Formats: sequence, structure tokens, C-alpha cells
Amino acid sequence: MERYLIDTLLREIEEDHLWQFLEELKAKQSEAEQEYLDQQEAGLPVSEKMPERVYDHAIRHLELLADAGYIKNFDLRQTVDGRYTIIQRDVLITMSGYDLKEVINNQKLWSRIVGKAKNAGVAVTCEFIKAMIPEAIKMLIDE
Repeated sequence: MERYLIDTLLREIEEDHLWQFLEELKAKQSEAEQEYLDQQEAGLPVSEKMPERVYDHAIRHLELLADAGYIKNFDLRQTVDGRYTIIQRDVLITMSGYDLKEVINNQKLWSRIVGKAKNAGVAVTCEFIKAMIPEAIKMLIDE
């Protein structure tokens, strides 16, 4: 999980700016893809890879947050060409989502969770974080 992106998405949901934020990412992604294609068509040197698909990346993370129970009322469909269509609803952060936000924004707790993941030899996934949040909150209370 990408800490900065998750924090940004949760903040945008909390401030009720998620759809505007996603539209900006979608425009940025389309612009970067078009620029890449224009350069390629003009015979200009381009990198081997297409530009990062920032909108799609954010959507996948929203899907992960929804699947893990950190947000609710979020639904999307993937089209045949691999693009995402959002079924707009009032996306809300759940109590678990607020716990996640607290952990992400507390450098000490986040470092402990990442350290535990490294020690266990596992990735910092939604499920790992979800399992660690009660312990992280207990550490916060005990201090």
C-alpha cells in the first residue's frame, strides 16, 4: 500500500472532494497519454513505457480500501478496454478507515507497522494493516 496515496484519498473523501480529485487525475492521465502518443507519432524520442496511469492507480487503491472495509458506498466497473467506470455514490470513511487514517498519519505507529511487516517478511497490505491497527492503537494508548 502506498501511504501517501491512501492518506490523500482518505482526506479527499473526508473533505468531500473525491470526485473533483479523481477528475483532475483523469485529465492529467489523458494529457500525459496523449502527449506520449503525439511524440511517438512525430518520431520524437519517448521512453519505453507509457506514462503512469495515475487515475487508474488511484481507482485501484480506492477499490482496495473498499474491499478492506475502510470506505463504503464505492462501486465501480471495469470496461472491456480496461478503463474504470465509477458508479457514483456518497463515499464515506468507515470507523476502520478513520483508524487507518490515524495510523498512517502517526509516523511512530506507521514505522512500527512497517517494521513488523519487514520482520515477518510480509508486504504492507490492507489485510496486514487491518490486523495491526488494534495493536497500533494499543501502543498509542500505552504511551
